[in-house]
Amino acid sequence: TKRTINEDGILLERQNFVITNEKLYVLADPAWFLLTVIDGVFSSSYGEGKHLLVNQKFEFLKRRKPVYADVIFISKDYKVKTIWGTPAPFDFKDLKTEVVIKVGANGEGEISIADPVPFFRKLVASKTKYTSEDLEEFVRSRFVLEINDIISKILVDEKISFYEFVTKHKEISEKVFERVKNMFLEDYGLIISSFTLNRIYVNDEDKEKIKAAEEKVVTKRELEEQEEKDRKIKEELKRDAKEIAAELERLDDKEWERNLILRKLEQSDYEKYLDVVKLINIAESNAKAVQGELSVKEVEEVKTQVLCSVCGEILPENGRFCPKCGKPIDGIKIKCKHCNGEIVSGSAFCPHCGKSLN
Repeated sequence: TKRTINEDGILLERQNFVITNEKLYVLADPAWFLLTVIDGVFSSSYGEGKHLLVNQKFEFLKRRKPVYADVIFISKDYKVKTIWGTPAPFDFKDLKTEVVIKVGANGEGEISIADPVPFFRKLVASKTKYTSEDLEEFVRSRFVLEINDIISKILVDEKISFYEFVTKHKEISEKVFERVKNMFLEDYGLIISSFTLNRIYVNDEDKEKIKAAEEKVVTKRELEEQEEKDRKIKEELKRDAKEIAAELERLDDKEWERNLILRKLEQSDYEKYLDVVKLINIAESNAKAVQGELSVKEVEEVKTQVLCSVCGEILPENGRFCPKCGKPIDGIKIKCKHCNGEIVSGSAFCPHCGKSLN
């Protein structure tokens, strides 16, 4: 007997023989594993070539007890292609936004027989034939039981967020392949020889949830960054202003030198100049309070005073223009001097007529 070609996706074929006064030879082709069961005793794989399995020598007028032999051919090189998919989307908490979404995946692979003994014992048993369709159905049914946990664990272990599903698609596919290629080897003698993760998908509703959460994260981060930046700037201005105010206080008896420093500061860093002027006003109000010239309430009012950004004059609480230079106070509704349209003070151009307001 011999088996040399794989026809119609047949992975295993069993041939039965009853030998009385004959010899049973088998020719093993390199493309097939060869197993035998002789009188119920299983024998492992034979190498390629011709093998004598049963030798019932003929003796005149003597009939020997028959030998029952099963010869099993199992394909070595045939690769069974299979398409797989997650049985249902699994829960995944995105690390970046902390939103729980449903994730699914699908792909394809190739399976081949690496060890014929566990394959025969666990999957074939008494079957006379076993096809590629049989193997594909078995692998897919077992594969889907574990693929959800495998992909989910890889996403968590590698700290992959939703936005990296596309950019790290190849990396995820390779990680999954590492974990699945030998998952059937020990128990069933099967090896996954190739594997591709075609797609990781999320439904549109969950994509919108991620997008909304991402916008909140970005906004919060930007606000925190801006707040930290403003805090540092204010600290720096306050520190510089205090140093200058202290120097001015030291030069209190030299009014001309004090005024010179203020003028230079006004020309070089006007914002810092306004801070210094405000600190001086607060310091003077505190001194007057100590001498009884101002009440506590009046001192607090000094601290909340706003200075004109053009001339440094104290702006009236409910005023619309600076009493010294006439600049409109920012944020107050005024009329455009060209078209009489209502505008917000501090604007550079009129939104109605487009003319410059400076």
